[in-house]
Amino acid sequence: MKKNFSLFIFALLSGTAISQAPSTLTLDGNNVSATLSDAGILFAEFDNQFLDQTIGTLNYSLGGNSGLNDIGSLSMWFGGRDEFGQPHISTPRYTADEYVFKGPLSLTGEPVGEMVPAIFPVTRAEIDHHIANVGTAGYQAPQNILLWPAHGDVSFNASFYLAPFVDVNGDQIYTPYEGDYPCVLGDETVYIITNDVSHGPWCGVNNMDGLGIEMHTMVYQYYDEAVANTTFIQTKAVNRSLENYTSFNAGIFFDGLIGNVGNDFAGTSIDQNMMFNYNGTASDIVQGQIGYGDTPPATGVISLNKDITSTRLFRSSANYPEGMPSYPPEFMHVLEGSGVDGSTLGPTFAFTGNPYTNTGNLDSLQFDSQRSQLMRFEIGEFSSHDTVTFDFAIVTALGEDHLESVNELYQAADEVQNFYDGLVESCLPPVLSLGEEIIDETLITLYPNPVIKTLEIKAPKEFVRAKVINSIGKELLTTEETTLDVSELPKGVYLIELDFGFTHIVKRFVKK
Repeated sequence: MKKNFSLFIFALLSGTAISQAPSTLTLDGNNVSATLSDAGILFAEFDNQFLDQTIGTLNYSLGGNSGLNDIGSLSMWFGGRDEFGQPHISTPRYTADEYVFKGPLSLTGEPVGEMVPAIFPVTRAEIDHHIANVGTAGYQAPQNILLWPAHGDVSFNASFYLAPFVDVNGDQIYTPYEGDYPCVLGDETVYIITNDVSHGPWCGVNNMDGLGIEMHTMVYQYYDEAVANTTFIQTKAVNRSLENYTSFNAGIFFDGLIGNVGNDFAGTSIDQNMMFNYNGTASDIVQGQIGYGDTPPATGVISLNKDITSTRLFRSSANYPEGMPSYPPEFMHVLEGSGVDGSTLGPTFAFTGNPYTNTGNLDSLQFDSQRSQLMRFEIGEFSSHDTVTFDFAIVTALGEDHLESVNELYQAADEVQNFYDGLVESCLPPVLSLGEEIIDETLITLYPNPVIKTLEIKAPKEFVRAKVINSIGKELLTTEETTLDVSELPKGVYLIELDFGFTHIVKRFVKK
């Protein structure tokens, strides 16, 4: 079967000044129902007309509790300083297009237009069905398999490899009808591709533009009863920019919402790398509004592959400098572990006591405002083309009362960590993904371009061969040399695929 380059299927709206409305879908592969979007914020629905406003209730809850939610917002925060010490941040909280935008970046960290949509679901059942039936006469692959965003659009200088896939036929190009399929975790999975620079500097503030990072987020659930109340999340942040950042920090922003928001407490379990939210009163009833009643759950966010550096609590009514950051310099201070004004705060971890045993430092602040939390990771250096991976899980536990739910949460956190530690690679090699990019594609040049007769190929490493492909995937020319006679080709746009043995890179040229 022909290799079909029309698999670069996402729509790139290049140069548009108006962002497209976020795409949303629901992941409900176990007891948890989670609304996901490609707006950089998980568990929220957005008004299609006013992207800066959310509508209805925010969406993360245990099944069977329709209308009751456990999380108001969850997102990844990033901040780093460039060689001049200037801060760059990506800190979405509640609204669409707040620092994070749909789709990938170019290999030099520039916006390439929006990917529409930038959120892609697939299930283990679909993959297993595909593996068992591909090659059978009349077989039609599931749309989620066909639409998997394995490759970026090289005509925009995006990375050739995006979402991971199993390359069954070994040609290093995603061709589902030749057996290739997505490489994912979980029984039900959603893959989201976003970036932090598509709309330029934040409110026009100089030197406060994004970091030039491309984020690949895999949200997944298992049917296994051991983790039936759990949603796993893996975020890979790729530094597409040419900046080598210092003082690079990351965080997970967690806006807990246990039913009624007016009576929630926050806590940290350092040994379990967990921050959590629980009901501060025996009954989840506020001003006559009944939430979970006498059996409210507790919800935690667990870092599975990194030790946390600190946690902190934000309250909307807190005094400066302990309140929620509002402007880029304040976000940077917070990500570096300081107050919003850069002052020293303490303690390092917020409320590390055990509410179940009523021991240690416990949240006892008045229910005067909504509580949000930040789990922080100090990374240090984050150089150009580096990738850093964050694996974490959202765990919900339901006990006989509000404090028993906290005790159940402690136990569930250990079970989830053990489950994660015992996971084995579900995809047989070879698997191609972001990690295959070990050649700086910006150093590969085609000259002259446009070309009339002889095309010269310059690359930082020796390639095995180069082949020219037209717009429908047909191979026209091949060479093992660094020059190629294209004089017989009709005028038009062509792709040239360079085979380096360990990876393939595709570039574009124009024949005059």
